Amino acid sequence: MNEPLIYRNAVTFSSHLILLNVSDGEWSTFGENEWMFSGPVIGVMSDVDGTLEAQSTPLLGAPGTDYPRDGYYLRGMEDNDWYRGVGTTRLRVSFFVWQPGDWIRVITAPAPVASARPVPHPAQRRWSASCARTG
Repeated sequence: MNEPLIYRNAVTFSSHLILLNVSDGEWSTFGENEWMFSGPVIGVMSDVDGTLEAQSTPLLGAPGTDYPRDGYYLRGMEDNDWYRGVGTTRLRVSFFVWQPGDWIRVITAPAPVASARPVPHPAQRRWSASCARTG
């Protein structure tokens, strides 16, 4: 039985699933794209059979979304697939896909919080305070 992971310190991150499938009636396809994220890429789950991505779904998948439960042959990144950009906010991914497609999970740091200006003393009416959070 798998036990849930418990984090003693708060950890905030975002989880993204990138996949490319073959259209019906096609045997294979190629796709290359650059994905831009609001925070830097921390890591990519990308083993050949998609086992790491599949095992991460209970913790990192979107609630209410139906994901395949297990990895399967060639679900992840094979020798002719690649990605680059870990540590940056841009991840370039290249897949050469056979049915039923290639899947990877990307983990990013949260978007940085915009700096808040100090709230001025009430006598300084020319100032206005604002705070913004992105992400």
